[in-house]
Amino acid sequence: GRLLAGGDPVAADVDERLAMLFGESEPYKAFLADLQAATAREDKKAVATMVAYPFKTRVAGKDMTFENATG
Repeated sequence: GRLLAGGDPVAADVDERLAMLFGESEPYKAFLADLQAATAREDKKAVATMVAYPFKTRVAGKDMTFENATG
């Protein structure tokens, strides 16, 4: 898709891609907004409830798996 200055995707492109993949975009945009707000306020409990477990990620080059919200 097209990019704005700073590398942010154009909202219409994101909506179009979500609609193509999932049939609609609003629930996914709402989830992302909630996730961004929770991380911005460092609300670990809220973020933990938004994640499917086990959650696999890479931190500082190391693979990590979180089996549940407590680690």
